[in-house]
Amino acid sequence: MAETHEGVCENHIGGRALAAKILRTGYYWPTIKRDCISKVKACDNCQKHATLSETPAEELHTIEVSWPFDRWGLDILGLFPKAPGQIRSVEHPQTNGQVESANRIILQGLKKKLSEAKGEWADLIPEILWSYNTSIQSAIGETPFKLVYGAKALIPIEISVPTLRTDLYDQSNNL
Repeated sequence: MAETHEGVCENHIGGRALAAKILRTGYYWPTIKRDCISKVKACDNCQKHATLSETPAEELHTIEVSWPFDRWGLDILGLFPKAPGQIRSVEHPQTNGQVESANRIILQGLKKKLSEAKGEWADLIPEILWSYNTSIQSAIGETPFKLVYGAKALIPIEISVPTLRTDLYDQSNNL
């Protein structure tokens, strides 16, 4: 469980996603979901970079005001003039928010990994993308890797810990 959560090409995924990834490798025990959720709750990085709804509550802090009226600059200017030619942006309501959601998940993964490796964010992008592409997405019920390539990806944990899938693999039949 620790290798799947924190190991190579993993980005501290949530409890349910962790359980799904372990189940996909062929391992099962009766309390797998509960154990995975407990593992994520005990992970310091996951709690530090959790989404706001999952972040533990903390005490309220006072807000200091630097100067009176310092945030009203744009209100005094008025409306901005219209651009010539009435340029408009392309709107596609069916996909609004999907890219932002994926980017948010990838950025959360980077933040969780960066506490271990400061300043190496560019080197971590392939690991984060691999973890994202091999995790089942709740909206589609499948991994992005399988949708693109038509086959399940072999994740690193399946190499280090033998699974039925890797034991039964025969390269001569795969040509």
